[in-house]
Amino acid sequence: MEYLWRSLLAGAALIGLGSSISISSPWEGSDDFSSGTATESLWGAYKQKFPSLYTYVANGRLGVIHNSNEHAVARVWGKKWHKIPTAACWKIQADIFLPSTPTSTRTEFAKAGLGVTPSASSKQDLGLGVKQEFWQGNSTGLPVLLVDDEFRTNPNAEELYWGQDTKSFRLKIVHDALRMTDILTIARLDSGATVEERQVVSGLPAAKEVVLFVFISGKPSWSAQGTDLGIDNWSVVENNPDPINLNPQNATYKGVVYSVLVAGLDLVNQKLTGTVALTVGAATATLPITGSIDKSGYFALTAKGTVASKGFGCVLLYDVATGTYRPNKNTVTAPKQKAIRF
Repeated sequence: MEYLWRSLLAGAALIGLGSSISISSPWEGSDDFSSGTATESLWGAYKQKFPSLYTYVANGRLGVIHNSNEHAVARVWGKKWHKIPTAACWKIQADIFLPSTPTSTRTEFAKAGLGVTPSASSKQDLGLGVKQEFWQGNSTGLPVLLVDDEFRTNPNAEELYWGQDTKSFRLKIVHDALRMTDILTIARLDSGATVEERQVVSGLPAAKEVVLFVFISGKPSWSAQGTDLGIDNWSVVENNPDPINLNPQNATYKGVVYSVLVAGLDLVNQKLTGTVALTVGAATATLPITGSIDKSGYFALTAKGTVASKGFGCVLLYDVATGTYRPNKNTVTAPKQKAIRF
């Protein structure tokens, strides 16, 4: 089984995307592959390492010339490899087209897809793809779905044999840093019906930034003649999900009843911001709270009172995936009260 991440290592090519959407971040954009010149200017100049492996733009799609046992040709989004922050919320998608017949009796399979990785040399990735297998010039079955939903540790793409003869798909990965989830979706392009969908606890915070790529292959032989294999309508856009409330902490510490309630937590410029209501015994205060997302995906939050709320404060470490505070990593302070730790 081929690893999706290896598509970045063997003969990788660098591209960027055309733009027809509203752009608010430098790494956002789109490409409908209607112009080879536009594609090259947006994804970056093609860096060809293997003369028999390269992508091209024709008939409104990104295609591939492949005559090698090397892995899939990959193109990385951004003229200078746009680094996408994992502490932001975003969505990437592309339309994928598979052929019914190969361009050579030597062709073993054709595949295409998209993914996310820390760097071209990394073994980590999150990816989606579809593949059609061949033998001696004929299809050997229905399309195969490729799903790699474990970013931290698993370089394997799971292969799912799907029981429908569909040749066009829409692949989508939605990263929600505020809820710490990734949703990977493969849908039929003709009807929009979902074929496969996974929602997983995001492992992306293990990398502060990632690069996005598409991959395409007709291994080991694929020509530009008589093929529907291609990629179209790529886009990456920033999302702005609604703020969230964290589960409250209500307990007693050395005989003192206390509570912690973080509300309206939002991501603003990749930083967490909201309010926290603190109650310690009979004393209460509501403070602004700020923080960031650490490499484990935990929310590291701090608040400190001033003037009327002076003496109140907290340092918190929250696991969104479990909805709990990390044990023994949290401190609450209040006037005339020893620090509360939980």
